[in-house]
Amino acid sequence: MKNFNLYLLLSLIITPTLSAQQWTNWTWERLTMPGVYNSSYYLDVMFLPSNPRIGWACGSEGGLQNRTGDGVIVRTTDGGTTWRGVTIPNAPQLESINFVNPLVGFCSGTNGGNGNAGGIYRSRDGGVTWEEITPLVRINGVTQRAQVWGNYFLNERVGMVVGGGCGGELQTFFRTEDGGDSWSLFTANVASSGLSHVKMYSENGLCYASGSGRIWRSVDGGRTWEVYKSTGAQYWQENLNNIGNSFLLATSGTDCYGQGDNRGDARFSTDGGNTWKYYVTRGSMFGAFMLNPTTGWVSGWNGEIWRTSDAGNTWKKYNCGLPEENDWDDLWFVNDTLGYVCGNGIYRTKKDFDPPTITANKLNVCEGDTITLTVTKDYKSYLWSNGQTTKTIRVDKSGEYFVMVSEDGRCTKSSNSLNIKVFPPPKLELTSSSGIFHFCYQDSITVNALPGYKTYKWSDGTTGNSIIVKTEGTYTLDVIDTNGCTGTVQVDVTGGKKIVPQITGSAPLRFCEGDTVVLYATAGFAKYEWNDGTNGNYHIVKTPGKFVVKVTDKYGCTGISDTAEVIVDPNYLEMFTLPEFTTLVMDSAKAGVMICDSIIVGNSGPIPLLVSKSSFNRNVEFSVPQAKFPVTLQPGERLAIAICYLASALETQRDTMIIGGYCKRRIYVQSAGKPEYYKSSEMCNLLLEGVTISLTTPGLYVTPPSPNPADNTIAFVVAFPTGSQSEITLTDVLGNIRNDAVLTTLRTAIGQNKLLEGKQILVDAHSLPEGMYYMQIRTETEQKVMPVLIKR
Repeated sequence: MKNFNLYLLLSLIITPTLSAQQWTNWTWERLTMPGVYNSSYYLDVMFLPSNPRIGWACGSEGGLQNRTGDGVIVRTTDGGTTWRGVTIPNAPQLESINFVNPLVGFCSGTNGGNGNAGGIYRSRDGGVTWEEITPLVRINGVTQRAQVWGNYFLNERVGMVVGGGCGGELQTFFRTEDGGDSWSLFTANVASSGLSHVKMYSENGLCYASGSGRIWRSVDGGRTWEVYKSTGAQYWQENLNNIGNSFLLATSGTDCYGQGDNRGDARFSTDGGNTWKYYVTRGSMFGAFMLNPTTGWVSGWNGEIWRTSDAGNTWKKYNCGLPEENDWDDLWFVNDTLGYVCGNGIYRTKKDFDPPTITANKLNVCEGDTITLTVTKDYKSYLWSNGQTTKTIRVDKSGEYFVMVSEDGRCTKSSNSLNIKVFPPPKLELTSSSGIFHFCYQDSITVNALPGYKTYKWSDGTTGNSIIVKTEGTYTLDVIDTNGCTGTVQVDVTGGKKIVPQITGSAPLRFCEGDTVVLYATAGFAKYEWNDGTNGNYHIVKTPGKFVVKVTDKYGCTGISDTAEVIVDPNYLEMFTLPEFTTLVMDSAKAGVMICDSIIVGNSGPIPLLVSKSSFNRNVEFSVPQAKFPVTLQPGERLAIAICYLASALETQRDTMIIGGYCKRRIYVQSAGKPEYYKSSEMCNLLLEGVTISLTTPGLYVTPPSPNPADNTIAFVVAFPTGSQSEITLTDVLGNIRNDAVLTTLRTAIGQNKLLEGKQILVDAHSLPEGMYYMQIRTETEQKVMPVLIKR
């Protein structure tokens, strides 16, 4: 239990006038007391509403924990700038001071249970001198001074002082009508409601008093009393504040005396005490002051000073300039900007430094640029809304910027705010009249930019939002938007070149009847149209004619080739034994045994025919005696040509024979090597039988492609010495590797010769056009080329 505030009557008599410009931060400064009064602990403070430069404070000499047993009262006549003091002997805890005019006032405080200490005192000279006017009571047959706490006077004559109520004591209400010369007493017996404060509105009407967790009321000027409202838990409750239907109270501790835990709360009611809002603080609370029905302050231990402006819905702490470790007991406000708090010393509000002002060199910039923000004055510390801590900062992001500054590291002021805008660069998008950035030969396209920019400048000097492009190249556009931001975009425009596809042949474009040539157009175009209605990048030609191809690229641009003329001469070379492109199957042969067969060719034409040679693609197992060549066949003349076979493997073997000169015929030959069987007897007369199992020899070995000509699938076998690596490629007649053919490799055995490794090669040629191709097989030391014809 601590102090009881007197000043609330004055707050009802005259509502404090708020300054024209209310502060958003309240800063406090310590007021200097003379001598021992500078180290005293003050429990109450008040200023005359009629003359706020005159004020008083009372408390305990030596501080709250080091009291000497004497009380102190200080007074000021210049708003707290200077003070004078007086000591009241045997008054260790003066809790309540109340002046009704500049000269007459009253001060009271508890005696702590000591009948020879404490009481109520009166001054008639502004607080210079004091006389005791404590009422006397008989306790256990002994007359002694009453135990009192807080007092309140309506004028020089009529007033009250109250006390008691905890620990089984009666509540005592003393009333005087002669300035304290005599007293009347009313007592009540309500458990655990220690009286601390009293407030009078009328000599014969409404009065309120504060008890632990209770509000007491009198309607006859303080002559009789009853409990009016409960404020909540019955904790020690000081400084009853009331304006109309609003009440503000502060509580401490957890019992009637304010002892127990160091805790407190602020209690606010706006409906006459029927309902309450509670705000719990971190220390016991004693002081309370109301400025108007919704605005008030509370103070207490652990440096707690709080303010509400919405009737207790929210509270904000204001202890700028106050030592964090100090305890506070009471407050008084002249208006919303001038106030006093007392406890460990007396402090007054002040406006110690001006809020900061920030300026900017500009408010709007483009992305990539910065804005400089500067505080116009120097302060000890800075904290910007983006976390930076220097007087001047550079920012490159949009947002609301302000700064908090401090002079002592704790008290802060907020600056004005600046709305900074950082504009993104223009979002440039280019389109073309054709939908792509490509144009055809002797054509053009229009490149367009989005409308709405302030300026346009193209790399060719054009200044509109579009340009007409007739030349291939890179074009740059620079724009400035309405925010002054620049943007750049580049586009590569291709095209404008004449397309002239080339036609090449897989063989000479003049050939004999029965032969074929494949016409190839330049690769890489999206579409091919030949003048005879054929499509595709190649054209198989068997008849004479003039051929032109029209191509279309991926952009839709077209081009026409030069004319390629194909000439087909009559082929008078005839084969009488077999028709062309059939197979001559010869008998099988044993190892080392050559067998021969023959075919008949003749000249069916009207002029002599030169047969210059006869050859085989592989020319290993099959051969033709070359002594007869070259030979000229006269019209109607025929010639027998021998074909011989010498097996190189125990398997079917094939080759392709080509015979003729300018005009040629082809024939396929096939035979097989067969094993040799051996019989013998040895010294023990045992019969021995042997068989040839392999005719292969170490080195690269390749069987002829089969079939040849082929349609969609080609097969052959490759064998090479163990440990060697082989490479197999398929090329066209121009030497281009055809990766569009799929080669599949399967392991296979080549007899039982462990010196060789074998691979069976399958070629998927579905994607290849008709024509001549070459299988090329290489090892580290050898190479073989095997021609193969695709014909469907």
